[in-house]
Amino acid sequence: MRPLQPVTVFAPGPGTLSVLDGRGREYVRLPAAGRVTFTAGGAAGAQTVRLLDVAGSVVHSEAFTLQARTTIEDASGRMKDLLRLGRKTLERPNDSGTPSGVGTLEWRGKSYAYYVPWLRDHVHTMKGFKYFDGSDAGAVDLFRETQREDGMIWDFWSRGSEPSF
Repeated sequence: MRPLQPVTVFAPGPGTLSVLDGRGREYVRLPAAGRVTFTAGGAAGAQTVRLLDVAGSVVHSEAFTLQARTTIEDASGRMKDLLRLGRKTLERPNDSGTPSGVGTLEWRGKSYAYYVPWLRDHVHTMKGFKYFDGSDAGAVDLFRETQREDGMIWDFWSRGSEPSF
């Protein structure tokens, strides 16, 4: 589901419809009986739709995922094409060779998502990709964790059997 999209649910009995956002905050509370429509909102992520009885106990619950996606829809299609081209400049072939914005690196038992394997380029790409990809990629954490004792930070890594800095 996308933010502000109407969501219709069927309440299997009378009660109160309660919807919790991705942070567990309630953002909808409506009388429920039969078909109920509300507008998706709140924090993105796993959302929970609950049917509460008169005592406030959960009788039934269902989940859905709210995920924002950056889009532009215009009559001529020119702005939509401009957004597509902007995203394309940020994408690179992923580890399997298909276009993607996010790669992954396994290092010392942890998985790190990255946009570009160079710290400075990763940071600048992250500024644009935040509108398309909500992961924020963890490469900054990887570079922080590999900082040398003298305070220097590696600029990039290269792939081998074990990534090296």
